[in-house]
Amino acid sequence: MLVGVSAYHIADFSDKVASAGGMKPDNSGAASMQQIVDWLEKLSLGQYAQRFAENDISFVILPDLTDQDLEKIGVASLGHRRLAAGDSRTP
Repeated sequence: MLVGVSAYHIADFSDKVASAGGMKPDNSGAASMQQIVDWLEKLSLGQYAQRFAENDISFVILPDLTDQDLEKIGVASLGHRRLAAGDSRTP
């Protein structure tokens, strides 16, 4: 599951969006697709934005995605899946 550090990435990004005058997810956790796109681009994974949109991935769903889920929606690279999951480690 994309828990732990990825939840931190999401919360950190949401706070930055809000402080920059952007839209913060509401109490239900809903966020705009643009926020997902921005989050992916922040991680240099913008090429997957269309796949996230096609699969209705939101910040509500994101923390519950598994490595298999990411692979199934087309994030083929293990490194990209780990980065999205927040599991990237500094060598």
